[in-house]
Amino acid sequence: MSSIRIQLGLVSGLFMFSLGAFGQTFRGGIAGNVADTTGAAIPEATVKIEHTATGLTRRATTPTSGDFNFPDLPTGLYTVTVSRQGFQTQKIDNVDVAVGRITSLPLTLTVAAQAQTVEVQALAATLETSQSEYPCGPGDATQRARLPAVVDPNTGFQPVVFDERQPQ
Repeated sequence: MSSIRIQLGLVSGLFMFSLGAFGQTFRGGIAGNVADTTGAAIPEATVKIEHTATGLTRRATTPTSGDFNFPDLPTGLYTVTVSRQGFQTQKIDNVDVAVGRITSLPLTLTVAAQAQTVEVQALAATLETSQSEYPCGPGDATQRARLPAVVDPNTGFQPVVFDERQPQ
């Protein structure tokens, strides 16, 4: 009876050990969150991972929470690239994925510099020289007489000419 107990114990022990072996994995993962410098989640960011040795590439787009998760990855070193329009692209090299471990990778993106060009066109003002905008009426001769004489020092001429009509 004692040998049957020993045999039964060994068989059940082997059975329990084999169940534990099925739960083990030789893979790992990368998970994290994409946020801006204020800590707000960035939705629709593209997260790309690439296994450095094999070139295996996976991509994900973050939901409104900014979270991403790449489970069941072969172990090794990865390059993680995160991009979103309006933000500077961030690239992290040598992210280590180890057996049975999820590597946590919180990422912060900064706003990209924006170049603005303001173009202004100014049209030259048109100066009407053939007509006076001001009427020459009865008090105009007196007002003209009060104006100082303008003389061009190079020519000695007075370049300003007024309408000499006499009031009626």
